[in-house]
Amino acid sequence: MKHPKIVEMSKKYNVTPAQLFVRWSLQKEYVPMPKSTSKLRIVENSNIEGFEIAEGDVKTLDGLDEKLVTDWDPTDAD
Repeated sequence: MKHPKIVEMSKKYNVTPAQLFVRWSLQKEYVPMPKSTSKLRIVENSNIEGFEIAEGDVKTLDGLDEKLVTDWDPTDAD
């Protein structure tokens, strides 16, 4: 959440890093499962309407993936 590129893009789109990740997930056709114990954050994380991440920015975010999978990898499931 504090990576310089993520912070930069969050500011560009005027959203939180979490909102940026939820929108990125949806644009990649993943099913995001954000969680929080804070009601305010739950509402905030779901408020992702009204912006779309530009294709170039999606590719930039894709490039930040370090492939650190700690469980089964849903992108590699057959």
